[in-house]
Amino acid sequence: MADADAIVIGSGHNGLVAAFCLAKAGWRVVVMERAARIGGALRTETVTLPGFRHDLYATNLSLFTGSLFYRTHRAELERAGLRLIPCHEAFGSAYAGARAVRVTTDPERTEAEFARCSTIDREGWRSLVAIYQRVAPHVFPFTDMPLPSPQAAGQALRMLAGLRAGALDLRHVIFGSSRQLVDRFFRTEEAKGVLLPWAFHLDFGPDVRGGAAFAFLAALSGHTKGLVVAQGGADAIATALRRLIEECGGTIRTSTEVTEVLVENGRACGVRTAAGDLLSASRAVIANVTPRLLFAKLLSAHSVPDNVRKRADRFRYGPGVFMVHLALSRPLAWKAGEDLHRFMYVHLNSKAGEIAATYAQCTSGLLPARPVIVVSQPIHADPSRAPAGSAAMRLQVRAVPARITGDAAGRIRARDWANVKEPFAERILDQLEEHAPGAREFVLARHLVSPDEIERENPNLIGGDCVSGSHHLDQNYLARPFPGWTRYRTPLERLFMVGASTWPGGGVNAASGYLVAADLLRQAGEKAHERGVEG
Repeated sequence: MADADAIVIGSGHNGLVAAFCLAKAGWRVVVMERAARIGGALRTETVTLPGFRHDLYATNLSLFTGSLFYRTHRAELERAGLRLIPCHEAFGSAYAGARAVRVTTDPERTEAEFARCSTIDREGWRSLVAIYQRVAPHVFPFTDMPLPSPQAAGQALRMLAGLRAGALDLRHVIFGSSRQLVDRFFRTEEAKGVLLPWAFHLDFGPDVRGGAAFAFLAALSGHTKGLVVAQGGADAIATALRRLIEECGGTIRTSTEVTEVLVENGRACGVRTAAGDLLSASRAVIANVTPRLLFAKLLSAHSVPDNVRKRADRFRYGPGVFMVHLALSRPLAWKAGEDLHRFMYVHLNSKAGEIAATYAQCTSGLLPARPVIVVSQPIHADPSRAPAGSAAMRLQVRAVPARITGDAAGRIRARDWANVKEPFAERILDQLEEHAPGAREFVLARHLVSPDEIERENPNLIGGDCVSGSHHLDQNYLARPFPGWTRYRTPLERLFMVGASTWPGGGVNAASGYLVAADLLRQAGEKAHERGVEG
């Protein structure tokens, strides 16, 4: 008898989702995790001072709340302790001269922000909201469907029939660049800078085709629904899923590294661990890992066709990320207004020219002179993350090179992240103080994380790419991770791949794990029905 029906390699949230769904259906499931803690990019830790809880990677969980998995299992997740908090004061962009443009879930307040930029900007925002209201109900269902699939084809037909004249809007949104999108609707750089950084979250410089979709959908969904955090930290999702998996009889093994997927006759049949243990799986091996790790490290050379291995090797990863975690004695005093500390995200250096410069410098291996900075301020929505009156903050610097060839500002001479971290962090804090004077005075402690440290902590985040692969059009939608293998299947029978390197990509979307589990349960049901008919 096999050791398990299904073995899940890696405890990122999609691996845990798959494990829970299968265990709930009565499968014997084992999750194998190399780290001491589960969760993958859902990590919340005390990295500065006691009492300060910092999300190391994911913070905004709005994709999770919109997922089919969450809608189906919300009651169970809440029973397991998950509490999700909406942030109605969602995000904004701050500029020189004590100016900021804020986006909330209040239509009138948000329109007034764009009106302060210009009348044209207000009308452009109104137009985008109207397009979103027409398009979003047709677009978001695709994230709960494998691509390609009969369900997706049917949804595409319904979308085209429902939109009719709006199909032209959809084409511009999906295939255009983020600069083309904002130039079409806005006049001022400040209004444009509200949407542009959302595309940059997923490796889209202002002129990269396909970036419009992410700028449009992320910004407008943040306006209509708000952003979302988990009480106590993003790892609350992983904690709740662990409780549910173990309630259903599943097993999670931490500090257990899988070094090989075992294959017999073209079929995955188990795994080997770094300790030399062998575990067999009778129905499936589900790898919550990125393509380069799965096809180049976990599978032997003779078990994978050469063309597939070469495709996996060509899978591109996006720029790295640099993190500055701060324990503050109080929330920041923003020049643009006292209310700005209540907003979940504040983007800095977000004008088109600034983002384009950052992108060009980063892709050339240079430390950006004025990088895009995502200031995460969850404390207003979730006061439990820091002692009363104080604040836990993260400065997420997008984007930086994994390998440094120089400094665009010409000031930092070191070329290794170990010696670059401190002076580069000073650059970031200098730029923060341009918008929040005296910010350093409130810093009680700080914790810096460089791209190489991110990869060492989580090998799926190659080069510090926190979304496990560029989302450019040539490896997105019907081409993620690469053409021919987009439905979470691999060339090996019973071996599946889930996670951010598969559709629908980065973010806490709970999609690939849910879809793989549903597919496996459907197949098992069909086989059981066939046996019953034959009997």
